[in-house]
Amino acid sequence: HLRNPKRAVYNQITPTAVKAAIANAHQLDLNLISAQRARQCLDRLIGFKVSPLVRRTSGGSSAGRVQSVALHIVCQREREITAFVPITYWSVWTEYAEGFTAFYAGNSEIEPVLDDQDVTDDAAEVNAESTVESKRVLSEAEATRIIQVARTHPHVVREATGVTAQKSPLPPFITSSLQQAASVRLGLSPEETMKVAQELFEGVDLPNGRKGLITYHRTDSTSLAPEFCAEVKEWLSKHDPDNVPKKTTRHREQATAQSAHEAVVLKRKG
Repeated sequence: HLRNPKRAVYNQITPTAVKAAIANAHQLDLNLISAQRARQCLDRLIGFKVSPLVRRTSGGSSAGRVQSVALHIVCQREREITAFVPITYWSVWTEYAEGFTAFYAGNSEIEPVLDDQDVTDDAAEVNAESTVESKRVLSEAEATRIIQVARTHPHVVREATGVTAQKSPLPPFITSSLQQAASVRLGLSPEETMKVAQELFEGVDLPNGRKGLITYHRTDSTSLAPEFCAEVKEWLSKHDPDNVPKKTTRHREQATAQSAHEAVVLKRKG
């Protein structure tokens, strides 16, 4: 047994962060140790006792303190999807030669004009308190009527409002947002994305040797290392001095984020 064990904590896998953590190692936190023991007990209680039951009753492979809760959430969501009653509606809009489009918002003051035939309006079956659904055109007959009115009446712009908005930069990649971006832009599955990210993290062969190109890719934290921010500002000062930010944008962490590692970014020097 160690006589005086200490704990070194770091959330960036870099020489600077590791050396700083070792230099500032602190006493063990007994609360964290107790929490780990509690998780271990839950693993054994659920894993050893529930897993055999799952295999006998449903053919599943195993149960666990994390996957069982996640599966419960997925099942709840699936029940909501199954219980959802779809409503058919029509979108009505006008495209103007000036280059803009106006959508029908459902607030027209024109009274509906019906012919001698009975026309079924699905809107009558919609709850009046459902403001979102009530603004939609819920029958083909009503959509056709609105189009006819739009074609035979002049259109007037009643008000034009200009707004100046400031947009903050998107937060840096975490595991989930990295997978989403790779899926949308490159068509990669989550498994393919993580495989490529693992290769980039472990390193690729470059002219000056093998080098990892990104930080650790399994993270839920958007925090950025001070060294990385300083290097980015240094690069901008040389290549794009007009756009050097006065301060670094800090994104709010999710309440459930463990923040064990920094965000997924390009590897820093060294």
